[in-house]
Amino acid sequence: MQTELNYENIVALLKAAKQAAKPERERAKSVKPWQAERSGQFRADQASVVTDVQDNLAKALTQSLGAYLRVSFETTSVSVTQITFREAVGHTTEGTYNLALKFQGTPAVIQLEQTLVFPLIDILLGGTGQGPATPRDVTEIETHVMEGIGRIICHEIATAWGLDSSDCELIGPQGLAQMQRLLSANDRVVVSQFESKMGEATGFLRLLVPGTAFNALLRKLSTDGQTKSPRASAASTKLGEKMLECTFRVSLGVAAIKLPVDRVLKLAPGQVCDLGVPVNQPAALIIAGRDTFDANPVRQGRKRAAHLGQPRLQPIEERTT
Repeated sequence: MQTELNYENIVALLKAAKQAAKPERERAKSVKPWQAERSGQFRADQASVVTDVQDNLAKALTQSLGAYLRVSFETTSVSVTQITFREAVGHTTEGTYNLALKFQGTPAVIQLEQTLVFPLIDILLGGTGQGPATPRDVTEIETHVMEGIGRIICHEIATAWGLDSSDCELIGPQGLAQMQRLLSANDRVVVSQFESKMGEATGFLRLLVPGTAFNALLRKLSTDGQTKSPRASAASTKLGEKMLECTFRVSLGVAAIKLPVDRVLKLAPGQVCDLGVPVNQPAALIIAGRDTFDANPVRQGRKRAAHLGQPRLQPIEERTT
C-alpha cells in the first residue's frame, strides 16, 4: 500500500528532519522568566559574613533590650533575603510598627510586629507584658515610649556592622503610606528577619536596608576579613568608655601596720605610739584597697595631693608569667 505525499506531509517531514539535526544540548535549553529577587544572591564567602553579622546583632539585641526592659528578651536570626521594596511592602502585615532610620545616608526601616509592640509598651509602662485583646493603632504617647527601643536597635545595628552611631540614626515612626515613599518600588532591599520572644509574647523584628548600602558594607567586610572584629572592637571601645566613668576610693596612707592588741588597749591621750615604720619610708597611694604607688603627701593650693613615686603593683605581664 503506497502513501501519497501531499504538501502537508512534505512540510511535516522537513520539520521532523530539522528537529532531529539539532544538537541534544541545544534542544534541552529552556527559557525561564527573570525574577528580581533571585538575582544578586550572596556568594559563599559573603553568606558567611552575613551569618556572623546577623548572629552578633541577635545576641546584642538579646542583651541590650533585656537589660533595658529588665526581663528575659531572646532574639534569634531567622533569614536574610534580597527582594524589591514593592515586595517588602506587600509582605508587611496590617498593624506592623514601622520605624524609619538613616543607614549610611540612605533610608531604611525597622519593622516590629504588633504581637511584640504592645507587650513591650506594657512593660515599659510598668505592666507585665500583656498585649491588647483587639488590634489597634499605637497612640502618640506609646510612640514616645517606643522611641527608646528604636534607639537601642539602631545602636546595635551600627555596632554589629562596625559603624559610627551617626551612620545609623533613628528618624521616627512611619505609617504604611509614608513608608512607601521612602524608596522606589523597584529598588532592591535586603530584609533581615529576627524572631523575638519575651515571656509569652512572640513576634518578628525585620530590618529593611537598601541593597546598595548593604552590599557595599558586605564587600568591605568580605575583603578586609573583619567578620567579627567590628563587634569586638566596638565592644572593647564601649567597655573603655564605661570604665572612664567609674569611680574608685583613693587614699594616701601606710598599709600593713600591725600592733599588738594589748598596746592598742593601753593607748592614752598625749601618748606617742611607735608604728614601727621608718620616717623616710614613703606612704602608699591606695586605690580600691590596693597599694599602687609610692607617694608622699603634698598640697596643691587648698587641696590635698600625693606626689607619686615608683609603682608598687607589678605589670599584668609579669604577674601572669
